[in-house]
Amino acid sequence: MSKYWYLAGTSILLASSLAYGGSAYAPYVGASVGYNTAVSESNLSAACGVGTSTCQDLGDTEDAWRVYAGYPITDKFAAELGYTDLVYTARLEEQANGIGVLRGEQKTKGVTLGLTAKQPVTQQVDVYGKLGAYVWDSKANTSLGSADDSGTSPTVGLGVAYNVNEQWGVNAGWDRYFDLGTQARLIDGGKVGTVDEDIDTFSVGLNYNF
Repeated sequence: MSKYWYLAGTSILLASSLAYGGSAYAPYVGASVGYNTAVSESNLSAACGVGTSTCQDLGDTEDAWRVYAGYPITDKFAAELGYTDLVYTARLEEQANGIGVLRGEQKTKGVTLGLTAKQPVTQQVDVYGKLGAYVWDSKANTSLGSADDSGTSPTVGLGVAYNVNEQWGVNAGWDRYFDLGTQARLIDGGKVGTVDEDIDTFSVGLNYNF
C-alpha cells in the first residue's frame, strides 16, 4: 500500500509545481460509477468442462467506482490521478467432481496515473482519450484457499463529456485495465491465484472544475 501513497504524493507535487508555475488552467475533481465485463469462464478453473464439472461466472454486472483529480497542462491535455476500485474482477461458482459446490472470488483495487486528451465537438461536448498506468492489488479467496498479488499494468480509455456549465460536467466512458493477476485461471490444478485477465469497465461520472 505504501507504493500507492508514494505515487499519490509524487502526482500532488507535480500538480502543485504546475499550479505555482503560473498556469492559467484550473484543476478538477470527479467521481464515477459503473460495471465490469465478465471474465471468460475458461479462466475460472482448469476443471471446468472436464467430465461433469461446470462453472458459472457471476461477475458480469458487478459495481466499480472511481474518484480522481486532474490538472490541465494545456487546453487539451491533463495529468490525472485516481483511485479505482473494480470490486469483483472474477467470481466463480463451480459444480466440481467429488467436491460439491466450489466458490471463489477476486477483488481488485488500486491507483491510476495517466494523461487525458480531449477534443471539443461542440461548445459543450468533448470526446476524450486516456492512457496511463494502474498500480493494482488483487486478492483471490476460494473454497480451496486464497492468494494476494500486486503489480503495475497499462490502462486506456475513451469517452464523451458534456459541460453543463463552467463548473459542472458529466461524462460516460469505457476503460480497459490490462493483466490484473498472475496466473491463467483463478484455480489451476488445485492452485489458487489471481487471474491474469483484462477487465473492461463502463461508467458514468460527474466532474467539478475549480
